[in-house]
Amino acid sequence: MSAISISHPDDVPAQQKAEAQLEGKFLSASARLAIAEYLVNLDKERFMLDFVSTGRTRAEALNAWVNYSKITANLKEKGMTNSAV
Repeated sequence: MSAISISHPDDVPAQQKAEAQLEGKFLSASARLAIAEYLVNLDKERFMLDFVSTGRTRAEALNAWVNYSKITANLKEKGMTNSAV
């Protein structure tokens, strides 16, 4: 696994620590989860923008949704997301 360094506002570490403790996770796991959820949400947003801008058919939309669901299920299996995603 790669290591990264992140700069953030001063109030984030305390809030992150409190959330990690509530969830019973390490800070690094909490950060990984937040990044994974951000990327999934970004992908959802791009999918919807692309869908609307190209006027896809219902069959294409269903196929794209099935692929998205497989990716989400894979992330859940790896513990990289929670039920909110």
